[in-house]
Amino acid sequence: MKNVRRYLGLTLLMFAVMVTSSCIKENLSETNKSETATVTLRVNESRSETTADPGGHEGIKTLRVIVVDKSTNLIEFNFKQDYRDEVNLLTEKTITFMGMTPGEKDFYVVANEESVGRSEGDYPKVGEKLESEEFLKTIVEDASRTSFPKLYEEIQNDGLLITGYKSANIVGDEKIDINIYHAVAKISLSFINNTGMEIPITGFSLGNFLANKTSLFKEGGLLSGIEYSSVDKMINKTIKSGSYENVPENKNLLVFYVYETQAIPSNYTIALTSNSPNVSIGESNQFLETQDILRNNWIQVIATINLNATEITIDFDFEVRKWDAMDIDVPSFS
Repeated sequence: MKNVRRYLGLTLLMFAVMVTSSCIKENLSETNKSETATVTLRVNESRSETTADPGGHEGIKTLRVIVVDKSTNLIEFNFKQDYRDEVNLLTEKTITFMGMTPGEKDFYVVANEESVGRSEGDYPKVGEKLESEEFLKTIVEDASRTSFPKLYEEIQNDGLLITGYKSANIVGDEKIDINIYHAVAKISLSFINNTGMEIPITGFSLGNFLANKTSLFKEGGLLSGIEYSSVDKMINKTIKSGSYENVPENKNLLVFYVYETQAIPSNYTIALTSNSPNVSIGESNQFLETQDILRNNWIQVIATINLNATEITIDFDFEVRKWDAMDIDVPSFS
């Protein structure tokens, strides 16, 4: 199967502007001078026109940026903003941090924390200590699978967890770009229906590959000791006769999101259910042959439905893509 890489940029630009006044210069020596920095943060998401993406709910809905001074491990900023009331979630957003001191900083970005049940109380406050090594290993627990898996239709309000981390030295005018990544994987099913009839789908069952926890940041890595379970979901969709190339409704008809996993490949199964008396497609089918489902990857599955005599069968093919490398560089400019 081919591995296709695409780039859907979700760009986070931070500008640190050093501010000094004549009063400071007159009253402070070069050795004890305390300078003020202004940081402007812009969030942009650019999507490839050829990317088969179901919509904008995969972008930023809420945003948290935590800035830690590396010399003291103290939180200097803990910024939170909610953009869910905006009509266009992909428009540029600018936030200014006033009073940032010079020096080495750690920037932690958490977008859409509500999607995994996190809130203000899950983070230390400004002035409190935050140890980078420990924070980057933060685990999101989801024993009941309340947060994920989710259908595309279920992420309309809270979106998907997106995180990133970067260290930067604030010494003057700085432009800081931070890589941020979807902390879940995306699985989509497109259908080729060769039966000559429309097939109503009322639900589906996922096999024993749904994880009970994940790392908040990609730096935490794929966790060990994960427990897996299966899940049933109710839906109301119709697979129309024809291929997804010719019938747009069949393309990415079923889209859902899961934590990254390292389950046994034979557990990567899906079974569809239908309320039509003429349709029997409830047998579980394996849709993936590899062991890992990694965050920020998009598993694109093509399901072919055939009618052989009186039996309907489903065959699966798949591609694994980078969902989008959320490219963010950090060049300095003088």
